[in-house]
Order: sequence, then C-alpha cells, then structure tokens
Amino acid sequence: GGFEFLLGIVCPQYRFFCRNIKHGPRDKKAVALTFDDGPDPAVTPLLLDELKRLGVSAAFFCIGKNVTAHPAIAKRIIDEGHVVANHTYFHADTTNFLCHGRLRRELLKCQRAIHRVTRRQPRFFRSPMGLTNPGFEVALRRLGLIYIAWEFRGLDRRRPAAKIVGRIMKKVRPGTIIVLHDCDVVAENLLEAVGQLVPLLRAQGYSIERLDHLVGEQPYRTPE
Repeated sequence: GGFEFLLGIVCPQYRFFCRNIKHGPRDKKAVALTFDDGPDPAVTPLLLDELKRLGVSAAFFCIGKNVTAHPAIAKRIIDEGHVVANHTYFHADTTNFLCHGRLRRELLKCQRAIHRVTRRQPRFFRSPMGLTNPGFEVALRRLGLIYIAWEFRGLDRRRPAAKIVGRIMKKVRPGTIIVLHDCDVVAENLLEAVGQLVPLLRAQGYSIERLDHLVGEQPYRTPE
C-alpha cells in the first residue's frame, strides 16, 4: 500500500525497491568505515591524514562533481589504499524522483567522472540520503552497481565528537557499516570522532576492515 511505498522511499534497508547490502557478516567482530559526499578540500585531506595515522582503510562514496572539481584528492584516496564509490554526480534533492533512464544517466556521469580521475569503475553505490525509488533496481543492474545501505547513521553533520562516537558505540554490532561524511561537516569534530572511534572499537575487539573485504564483494569492475 501507500505506507509501504513511502517506507521504501525513505528507508533503503527495507529493500522494497532495491536489493542492497546493509551490513557484513554477524559472526565476526568487524566493521567498515564509510564517508559520503566528498572529496572536500577542507576536510578530506585531513581525514586521509588521520586514517593513515590510525592504519585504517575506508570507503569514500564520492559525488561526481566533487571528483571533477578536486581530482588530486580523489586520486589520493585511491593511492592511499581506500575505495572510491558512486554517490551520484550532482547529489540533487530531486534524485529520488528520477525515472530509471534519467537516474542511469546521473549514475553513469558519476562513474565516468571517477574513472577519468582514478581509472577505476566503481561497483559500490549509495544514493543521496539513502533514498530509493522503483527506478533504482533497473538503473543499478544496468550499470553493474551494488547498493550499499546501512542500519543507522552517525548523524555527524553538526554534532560534537563525543555525541557522534557515543551514538555509534551504542549501536555498533558485528558487520556494521558506519556512515559518516567528509563534506559539509566541521573538520575538527570529524577528525576527533574518528580518532576516538577507532581505538574504542579496537578495544572492544573489533577490527576495522575495508568495505569490500567486510561484505565480500569486489569494489571495482574489471578491467580497472
């Protein structure tokens, strides 16, 4: 009915419109860090420095226009052992209202922007704000993309580091895909949150795995 349709639009984990991966295996204490909306020259390079210090590999769901605007940062993400994934080209509020043809063109534009800079063809995709509609299934299948969802978000836009970390540590389980942002956030809060989160997770016996290793899927189409 109408309620299920609405739920499918706003809650990708319910899979009404689109098959997805929302967590890794439950039988192993491992999680993955993912960051949406970059690259952002005010945040992403500092985050990459922090991830290198911590010895953590992450997945970056990049907006295509940001990759085009900041190619050196996108290339650095790859060069430092992280995964680059598709987060649409424009990250527009209207993405969820696109039919599958227009949606496919939007996703393909992002694929091409990423490939131009990194020589990689991503297989992982996440929509703006996690929204979906009936057109996603066809568009993703035609482009060979896998929807990566989540069970909860870090709510890291404007919150202090302690709040971000507290929320994640309260909800984390084996297989959790942690969602944070490396654009339109307070860089200091994000860096502090990541710097606290990683040792706390490790102290509780969690390993932080790269997303593709956690979910057992290749991150790029071959040949790269």
